Amino acid sequence: NGITAEAITTVENGKLVSVDLVSSGSQYLNPPIIDIPTPPGGTKASATSVMSPIYYTIEKATLPRAGISGVANGG
Repeated sequence: NGITAEAITTVENGKLVSVDLVSSGSQYLNPPIIDIPTPPGGTKASATSVMSPIYYTIEKATLPRAGISGVANGG
């Protein structure tokens, strides 16, 4: 139920020359599988996704009320 990552590839003379990340996506449980289509007469390209967790320090939080709690992070 996360946000899918999106990228744009640039192919010149049948070769992949760049991959520009448009959206990094979010809420992945496992690294996403990257599919780069092989252009006609071109060479198969491959890529590997690298993920880093994002951690937040909780500065304070309100007691839950009706299942909702206010949270302030410390950066």
